[in-house]
Amino acid sequence: LRIGAVYAEDGGFAALLHRATRGAVPILGDGHNWVSPVHIDDVAEAYALAVENPAPGEILHLADDDPM
Repeated sequence: LRIGAVYAEDGGFAALLHRATRGAVPILGDGHNWVSPVHIDDVAEAYALAVENPAPGEILHLADDDPM
């Protein structure tokens, strides 16, 4: 599985996002980049499904359907 930004209610992702929206975090590139955070519960479920139903040779990307 390929997983990008993982977040949870008690994690630091919300604080980072809040700082970024205030301009307190440097944005790489031209500012048109996006991130697709995935909740930790969804990551755990995806790993469980991948272990139970292996797909040799496949790369699975875990991403949100509404990237930020």
